[in-house]
Parts: sequence; structure tokens; C-alpha cells
Amino acid sequence: MIVAATVGGAVGDSIGFWVGRRAGERALLGDRRWARRIAPGRAALERLYGKHPVYSVTVARLISFVRTMMPMAAGMSGLPYRTYLLYELVGLVGWTAMYVAIGVLARESWGVVTQLVGVGGTAVFAVVGVSIWIFMKRSDEVASDAPAGDADA
Repeated sequence: MIVAATVGGAVGDSIGFWVGRRAGERALLGDRRWARRIAPGRAALERLYGKHPVYSVTVARLISFVRTMMPMAAGMSGLPYRTYLLYELVGLVGWTAMYVAIGVLARESWGVVTQLVGVGGTAVFAVVGVSIWIFMKRSDEVASDAPAGDADA
């Protein structure tokens, strides 16, 4: 599982890097709306990846939304692929280890909880937890659907 996650992440992010390198250049060099929107941030992007590739690639791997956009941004920044790949692999190994550790801890904690309260107690706890979550989610939806107070009053 660890090998599959690491290889899959490396392949996917490498594809993202090259998409950013190829399509990003065309988007930035064009005269369309995308070029006008992206071009002002390009200098900041190049500074970030040029000065701090460890943070912008390795640490970005651990941040949910950033993880998906980082490879294309790195490709667009002009960062050399070898440098990108080195920092990407370091971050990828850390990311994989973190998620595998979370899975192992979840499995171990399940065993401890079932030993303490039994399978029936654990099931009751899970049902109560899910019920509270559903209640809170519905309360949030009702609150967001409620009409706002009159601004003129």
C-alpha cells in the first residue's frame, strides 16, 4: 500500500508538473483572459518556488487543497524538474507515512475501545456520534436557510 501510494502520487504529481509547464506557458503567453489574470502573479510564483522550493513543494504536499494545485504551479514557475522531483519525493514520503500512521492508529484505537466497552458499547457510541453530527449539520442548514434580518430595521 505504501509503495502504491508513493508511486501513484509521484506519477500524478509529475503529470501535473508537466501540464503546468506546457499549458501554463501557453496560458501566460497568450492574449486571452487567462493570461491577463495569471500574469500578475507569475513573478510571485517564480520568487516562491525559486527561493523556497522546500516549503513550496515539500510542505505544500501536506496541505489538502494546496497539494492538488502545487504541481501545476511548480511547472509554471520554471522550477527545474529535478529539483521539483527531489522535494516532491521528500514530501510524498512524509505524506504517505502520515496517512499510513493515521490508519494504523485508527485500527489500534478500535481494538482498544472494543476491549474496554465491548462491540455493543462501541456500536452505541458510534450511532450516538453520527446522530449528533447529523443533528448539527441539519441545524447549520436550517440556520443558513433562515431569512436574514431586515437591514432597514
